[in-house]
Amino acid sequence: MKVTVNIVPKPGSMVFSAEDYLSLYKQISDRAQSNQCAGKCTCGVDQQYDVANKKVVLTVTLEKEVPSWTQIASQKKEHQDKFNTWAASETKHEDTHYKKYVDAYNSLKTLMASCKDDAEAGA
Repeated sequence: MKVTVNIVPKPGSMVFSAEDYLSLYKQISDRAQSNQCAGKCTCGVDQQYDVANKKVVLTVTLEKEVPSWTQIASQKKEHQDKFNTWAASETKHEDTHYKKYVDAYNSLKTLMASCKDDAEAGA
């Protein structure tokens, strides 16, 4: 079986709008208190099966949202640095999720390609 996996990155941003660092910190804290994440990585999949030609195409759209702060340029350098350090750690965390999705779909590709027949592939 011929299996193709297309990974389509879709950039996103979790925008914070706060006039100062204290207001920003409150927004981030409020999100945390309501069990909302500071970033996220989501996955959408479109599957196309061509049973007659034994082909499968999986198009995986991965959207990674990481924090940004609209007023960062007008902030004190120490507050910019604090935000940038935190945002970098969130980006690294979301990169881990992104990689897990990519690895999982590439593993699925390998498993599906090694199927002996349509029944084994679940077609």
